[in-house]
Amino acid sequence: MKSSKLIKAGAIALAAAVIGSCVAGTAYAKNSEPSVSNTAVAEESGPVATNDALGAKMGEDLAEGSVYVFADASGKVQKLTAKDSQSGEFKDYAASEAKLPVSLSIKYFLDGREISEKDLEGKSGMLTMRFEYSNLTEKTVNAGGKNKSVHVPFAVVTGLLLGNESFSNISVKNAKIIDDGSRTAVVGLVFPGLQKDLGIDSGKLELPESFELSADVKDFAPVMTLSIVSSEPFSKLGDKDFSDISSLTDSIGELSGAMGMLMDGSGKLYDGLCTLLNESGKLTDGADKLAGGALQLKKGTEDLSSGAGQVRSGAAQVAGGLKTLDENSAALNSGAKQVFETLLATAAEQLRAAGLDVPDLTIENYGKVLENTISSLDQDAVYSKALDTVTRAVEEKRGYIEQQVTAAVKAEVEKAVADAAQAQVNEKVQAAVRAGVEAEVTEAVKQNVRAQVIKSASGLDVQSYDNAAAAGQIDGQTQAAVNAAVEAQMQSADVRQLISAQTDAQMGTEAVKGLIAQNIEAQMASEEVKALMTQNTEAQMASEKVKALIAQNTEAQVQKAISDNMAGEEVQAQLAKASEGAKKVIALKTSLDSYNSFYKGLMAYTEGVGEAAKGADTLSSGAAQLAEGAEALKAGAGELYSGTIALKDSTPSLIGGITQLKDGAEKLDSGLDEFNRKGIQKLVDAVEGDLEGLIDSVDALKEAAKLYEQQAENSEDPLAATKYVIKTN
Repeated sequence: MKSSKLIKAGAIALAAAVIGSCVAGTAYAKNSEPSVSNTAVAEESGPVATNDALGAKMGEDLAEGSVYVFADASGKVQKLTAKDSQSGEFKDYAASEAKLPVSLSIKYFLDGREISEKDLEGKSGMLTMRFEYSNLTEKTVNAGGKNKSVHVPFAVVTGLLLGNESFSNISVKNAKIIDDGSRTAVVGLVFPGLQKDLGIDSGKLELPESFELSADVKDFAPVMTLSIVSSEPFSKLGDKDFSDISSLTDSIGELSGAMGMLMDGSGKLYDGLCTLLNESGKLTDGADKLAGGALQLKKGTEDLSSGAGQVRSGAAQVAGGLKTLDENSAALNSGAKQVFETLLATAAEQLRAAGLDVPDLTIENYGKVLENTISSLDQDAVYSKALDTVTRAVEEKRGYIEQQVTAAVKAEVEKAVADAAQAQVNEKVQAAVRAGVEAEVTEAVKQNVRAQVIKSASGLDVQSYDNAAAAGQIDGQTQAAVNAAVEAQMQSADVRQLISAQTDAQMGTEAVKGLIAQNIEAQMASEEVKALMTQNTEAQMASEKVKALIAQNTEAQVQKAISDNMAGEEVQAQLAKASEGAKKVIALKTSLDSYNSFYKGLMAYTEGVGEAAKGADTLSSGAAQLAEGAEALKAGAGELYSGTIALKDSTPSLIGGITQLKDGAEKLDSGLDEFNRKGIQKLVDAVEGDLEGLIDSVDALKEAAKLYEQQAENSEDPLAATKYVIKTN
């Protein structure tokens, strides 16, 4: 048999893998009549509808001496088809009637766990397909003067085609991949049993007996595979003398050439890439959708810019109000201080009028001065003892007071944090629910628009139209026109206004309101939001400002507790014996202490107003930056929209460039050259030092291949062949 037959076999098998589903449904359907779509394929590819037409499809060179094996998705043989030597017609044989020289096993693993192909259908996840091959044929031959049992050497090429809408992130081991943008071709080359028979350490050179592909799969559907099993590349070595290194290298070169002839057919994959042009209409549709999305983005950024302007205006008003309030703080503080100083001056005059020698009273010294005055009026120092007792008692509870103050401050902080979180969650949930409602409304409106367009264009309802399109009764141009009309209607102002109105109506329903409330409640109850609120609360509590506020309020509460206790019945009873003058001074100090607490609180309040005013200024500045950024985004969205329109207008030119993709398939040929340079040369390097054993092994394999080919050619059994084409479901 001529090696050109093997080249044609590889080319046809790989071409079949590329056109995939177009041929898979009809090429091996026994006794079936071609449908409208099948007839279209037959016109392009030849008669492929029945087993009787299989020979014409595959070519006379491939048909002779070849056996076609039909297996399930796991590689288990179901039946075989071969050309009967008597009648010259193709006949089907049961799987039990012959034993294949090489067995194929396909295993499936989803997310790391093995799964049957039946259970895998329709599932999604991380998929691994492992193709394992076992050489089941051995021959005893004479090599180097000794009888040696070796496997008949076979090369196996397996090809399959994966749709990129279902398979992504594809990686392979011992295989090659070619991606045309919408589909990915995978071609694996293995040599079952060759590693062992050559006796080469796999650490130096690995001759694969299996290959794998891994990918992220969505809604898995069965994938057809085609495999060519052939011993011809090895039998073509001929009768060569491998007694020296030079002849061994030449023979390995012939082996590489034979492998290159086998794989040369894979270079014809570029024929399949021509089908990409038939799909280019989808690129045009995508450009139209991109233009529509850019228009929506443009409108959204205009709304964002308007809203940002309103936020800027509101923030400026808040900042202005706080600024005015802060400007009045100085006058308020000054007035409170003036009242305090007036009270102190009046108290000093009254004391002096009573004959007491006291210095001018100030906010800082009045407490000490009055304490000294009281002590001077009370010989037994009743007041000092009472004050000391009360102070110690209160100071012992300072920790408790600080805890209570801290708890009160924390409650306020937690409320502020919760209010802020509630506002953010409300906004996000509202936006998310509205996006979902709008998507559902848009889809419903689109179905109505599509029905109207189909009715207007063809007079059919949607179901009848879809059935006719699936049967090939509606040409692609008509379908593209219908799709374009639907998209145009969807982008019209009336339809967009209808979608917006229906979305608003849905948002106002009790069901949607309930869903929003439920989602908000769920978000607020989520561990993530709780953790965030806790984190923000802890951050606020750890700030120097809050710490200072806690310390200030604690001190105020301590002083108030002291004042309250000193004014209480118990202490007053102890002071009853003090002189009338001391009582009056004590009462005076108590009144002044009360005003002092008010004064300190007022100072803390005005200080807080000042901090709020600074924060409002920062907020106003940020709102202004937001407005400027929104305006810039609005301008950028306009440029994006203009750019997408340009892309849409340039799509016809882009489709012309797609035709250049088929030239990339020729890179596979250079890969075979790399196999010759690196693979075969590595074989020579790997066996250096054991050339005699390698020569004997190569001789044995060559003889086994020749013997197997001779037996196949002389056999009356139609299932005895040198080439097997295995197709899985």
